[in-house]
Amino acid sequence: MKPPVFWGQIKDGKLTIENKDQYDLWISSLEGDVRVDIKVSKMTRSDRQRRYYFVEIVKNLIYPLGVADEDEANEWLKDHFNNRIIKVRGEETEIGMSIEAEKTDKVEEIYRKIRQWASRELGVFLREPNEEDYY
Repeated sequence: MKPPVFWGQIKDGKLTIENKDQYDLWISSLEGDVRVDIKVSKMTRSDRQRRYYFVEIVKNLIYPLGVADEDEANEWLKDHFNNRIIKVRGEETEIGMSIEAEKTDKVEEIYRKIRQWASRELGVFLREPNEEDYY
């Protein structure tokens, strides 16, 4: 069985583990010598953020948005929460942008805005990333 991956942040030399309860449960099940690997997370959107977006945000907004599927919900969300104005043949036009290349802090800000909007405008509660395991 492949061991779980736990995420966290290091600040001022101290490690803070996300989903600490699950981490503690896993650690308490072990005995003996272990190897600890720590990897620096890349700064662009992580696999964990990607899973959270599609599992929690996109799937839960398909019906309230009145769209047909995940692709349409994703396109709608891009158009409304990560749009840019570009010039096409000299005319400005607004387009929805993918968040694939966005930095993690920008992605978290977009997700926060979507959660607030969904709650306020649609009455839909979207869980925070740390409230559910999106592995």
